[in-house]
Amino acid sequence: MSRSSTRKSRQPILIAVMPVVMLFLLFPFRQTKIARQLENVTLDWRFEARAQSDPPADERILVVGIGEDSLERFGRWPWNRDIHAALLQVAKKREPAVVAFDLFFPEESQDPDHDLAFQQMLELYPNAVTGAVAEAQAEPYTRDSIGKTGPFSRVTGDIESLVGGPNGLVPIDPVAQAAWTGFVNSDPSEVDGMRWFTPLVVRLGDSVYPSLALQILMRLENVTPDRVEVELGEAIRFYDENGKVTREIPTNLKGEIRLNYRSFDGFTVADYSQLVVALNELPDSGEGWPADYPPITDQVLIVGQTAVGLSDFGSTPLLPNTPLVLVQATVLNSLLKGDYLESVSPVPIMVFWLALTWITLALLRNAPVTIGVSVPILLAGLYVVAGFYLFTNSNIRIPLFLPTASFLGLHMAAVTARLYRENRMKSRIKGMFGTYVSPEVVHEMVSAEDPPRLGGEECEITALFSDIQGFSTFSEELDAPKLVQLLNEYLGPLTDILTYNGGTLDKYIGDA
Repeated sequence: MSRSSTRKSRQPILIAVMPVVMLFLLFPFRQTKIARQLENVTLDWRFEARAQSDPPADERILVVGIGEDSLERFGRWPWNRDIHAALLQVAKKREPAVVAFDLFFPEESQDPDHDLAFQQMLELYPNAVTGAVAEAQAEPYTRDSIGKTGPFSRVTGDIESLVGGPNGLVPIDPVAQAAWTGFVNSDPSEVDGMRWFTPLVVRLGDSVYPSLALQILMRLENVTPDRVEVELGEAIRFYDENGKVTREIPTNLKGEIRLNYRSFDGFTVADYSQLVVALNELPDSGEGWPADYPPITDQVLIVGQTAVGLSDFGSTPLLPNTPLVLVQATVLNSLLKGDYLESVSPVPIMVFWLALTWITLALLRNAPVTIGVSVPILLAGLYVVAGFYLFTNSNIRIPLFLPTASFLGLHMAAVTARLYRENRMKSRIKGMFGTYVSPEVVHEMVSAEDPPRLGGEECEITALFSDIQGFSTFSEELDAPKLVQLLNEYLGPLTDILTYNGGTLDKYIGDA
């Protein structure tokens, strides 16, 4: 069996084996930092591309930003708590559904009157919420509750896997007794510093408590902790008084939800100080509120930092320096709208990739190089377009980087190997026959799909032998220049006609 036959017999085996080997290598690689970074880049692109067509956020959400104007009016941060008390006092005129502070109040003020004023105003709101954060502290948290906020009692799964710690920054007792508590833990990814996930439930000591967004949702729907079931890796479920599930929120084993960012322009944002001024000028009846102002009535007011230079900022796919109060608003928007990202299991993606790779490698193994290159690029492009379409229209996230890169990589490797083999074969043919036959014949041999083999190939040809009669006699009588001219006048046109009609000139010889 010739070398070419051996190589041809190996091709089907290589086509069958190489995709499986690639898949075996890719499965552990997909969890590496570099692979996750590159996949996250494609997710960045999808969020950015979708943002232009994102619908407005839930109209109940109103972000009250502590911006530059607010700092100019009320002074440098942090503020005394009587300023927040003043906001609560005037906001009461418009009866918001929930007032939530994406802020911490873990220590007593230097002036106890400020804490008292804040506490008294919080007590006017049955659905007020303040922030907390769980973290590693020396002393474990041993209380059974955080003021009037009790832990969840129906938790299934390993709570040690939850975001949290033995202790944290929780509100002082007067604040915790006057308002509900929600945790704002939202750590950036160790892979790229972005916030891709945020916890809905947090571990504090040996207990599980709600996040700020989940606590706001519980206040809106008047759900107590005993009517909440936390099944880690599956869902967080709300139950009504009859034991019927009223809401189901997907969650991973760490109690997190994947952030489904929508354009931040879709959120209504009001400046803290401007809102206080407008509410101060409003009659106690709350009537006469300007139509171009957010209604406040029945809205959820989320108070947080938005001034550049304050500490509560981080990276998101839509902004490199995002006020993290917008992350809390994003989570709440997803909860209110049921707007969750769904990630496709890797198994069907791997099966699809394997089948498509096998089929295309088999069909393109003898195709022209241009087709062998363009078809895989076209298919990879269609897969990317499908990924963007599913993300934009159905909230479905499929992996893009590894499937497309590995698919194109295998096909480019196959084309490269094929070109290498063909170039080696052409070089061998030129080396073997270039000195014996014409360049045209060598070119035809190189262009043939099958290499030359012993015994040749049987076919019909026309052989032309041309002789000049009496050449020896008159060549002795003519001088050299005239003899050369005569030969050129005869052999030149004859050769041209032969070449024009696809013939091959073997040689010129003398008398024979």
